[in-house]
Amino acid sequence: MYTLSGFVTYTFISGGLLLCAMILTGVRGSIVKVFAASAVANLVSMIPVAFIGNIIPLIVLIWLLSKWTSGKIWPDIVLLVIVSWGLRILLAFFVLSSIFNSAQ
Repeated sequence: MYTLSGFVTYTFISGGLLLCAMILTGVRGSIVKVFAASAVANLVSMIPVAFIGNIIPLIVLIWLLSKWTSGKIWPDIVLLVIVSWGLRILLAFFVLSSIFNSAQ
């Protein structure tokens, strides 16, 4: 149950951040396909693979976004993924700072 709810939550958050990154980078694509690419990458990240467990979902995400959006792999899709990861870090800082500020 927790794995399913975490998967759905993480898919919506990463898909939403990918959409924000698409707006910032100017890459065009379908909303449904972006969320599908996010879901497939999240499913692949659940496979326990030693040492390269985080690289395989990244490769899958870049490949699916290159097939389902208007961008080329280099530089459009790679920049899109980097910007979405940067937005994810900013979101994590915002959530953590709001949690720590409310605890005081």
